[in-house]
Amino acid sequence: MAIKLQTLLNHAKENMGSGMNPVVNETILEVVKLAFEAGIIVQITAGYRCFFMNKAERIN
Repeated sequence: MAIKLQTLLNHAKENMGSGMNPVVNETILEVVKLAFEAGIIVQITAGYRCFFMNKAERIN
């Protein structure tokens, strides 16, 4: 079963969350669209992560 562009965009929006800069948000959605048109499936799995979240991830 082929995945639809709208499904990828919806997942990206959900996974980015509300903390993203609007310019970054729109740019990511555009990258997903362009990749899809080129036959590449891009899945966004996480949104904004602050320095402290990244540091905590490395410690665990």
